[in-house]
Amino acid sequence: MTIVIAICGTMGSGKTTAVENIAAALPDCVSLHEDDYNKTTERSLDDIDHWWNRGANVGEFDLSALITQLAVLCPNSVTSNLTAAKHQGTNIPRSPRLAGVGNGQIVLLETHFGRLHPELHPWIDFQCWIDIPADIAVARKIAQLSNQMHTSQSDDFAKDGLRWIENFCKGYLRTTRKLFEMQRQQVRDLSDMSIDGQATALDVCTEFLQRLPEEYKPE
Repeated sequence: MTIVIAICGTMGSGKTTAVENIAAALPDCVSLHEDDYNKTTERSLDDIDHWWNRGANVGEFDLSALITQLAVLCPNSVTSNLTAAKHQGTNIPRSPRLAGVGNGQIVLLETHFGRLHPELHPWIDFQCWIDIPADIAVARKIAQLSNQMHTSQSDDFAKDGLRWIENFCKGYLRTTRKLFEMQRQQVRDLSDMSIDGQATALDVCTEFLQRLPEEYKPE
């Protein structure tokens, strides 16, 4: 039976790199990325503010496409059978990152909220939280975009990049920092493992593999 392992963290925590490194280290493993199916991070600040004022229920975020993909990758689970029956006769969207990929023993799921999302919760067998202070996460994101601006040959990109940094900082002060804190408190509490995201990418991957219980490792 396929095992679903969620890798969670705030923006800038390094969860994408962690998923890539762990997937490379584990045999018969498929990676799945929530952002391929749900563009929550691209919503406007006004939308996020309205969501926050309604009570910040993550269940409002539509993950149906992701759930349907999990049903494809985990065909033998009870949850999968229920989902397949619910979506019978519909076309299943497939991430471009999964093109040509078959089912594996492990599905590594990069996700913002993990078990905190009510529809995603039943699918997750094991959850890892990558913990990092908010200031470092913000600094990493700004450094990433600044590097892209530095290497770009387009003056328009540089101008757009500076505007993005300005809006990102304003958005962080207004809304994003509250979202970060909610994730750190609630998603971390629902996780089976917490890893220091300030470590190197190699150390994060190594610690994860060392601490992963034997029952969740490939046979």
